[in-house]
Amino acid sequence: MKNQIIFKQQDWDVLKKSLYETRELESALYGFYKESTTDSSHKILVNDILIPTRSDYHKRERSYVAFKSDFTIQALKYCMDNNCHLLDIHTHPWSSDVNFSSIDDNEAKRTKIPYLKQYVKNVKISFIVLGKNSQIAKARMWATKSDKLQSIHKIVIV
Repeated sequence: MKNQIIFKQQDWDVLKKSLYETRELESALYGFYKESTTDSSHKILVNDILIPTRSDYHKRERSYVAFKSDFTIQALKYCMDNNCHLLDIHTHPWSSDVNFSSIDDNEAKRTKIPYLKQYVKNVKISFIVLGKNSQIAKARMWATKSDKLQSIHKIVIV
């Protein structure tokens, strides 16, 4: 089954503007999505994004980014209130061949997914990492049935 993330062009444009305001530091934001699944495809339909202010960052460095807990709680509350899922997006602004780092893996597997499983049971999470420009990207999703991270085939902008 092919997994895809689908963005509206206007959301993608806002996302790029926010994430690439500086290329000196990693940047991040949250998106929100619903799912559409058929026998041959699984689509993650992004329906909104939440852009942080500078004060929403707990830590922001060249190779690390983390939000303050209040910002993450705001995002999770949005998910619960709107019956949707969380899309965690960040940059590796130095990278021309982007991949999820060991830090990304550790945060996903040891912190974010266990937290959702224990406290926010109806919210799933998917991830995008973007390289030095928005054309360089990798995406993955947490498959709740297998409890594993699966690659997302492609990101589509409509």
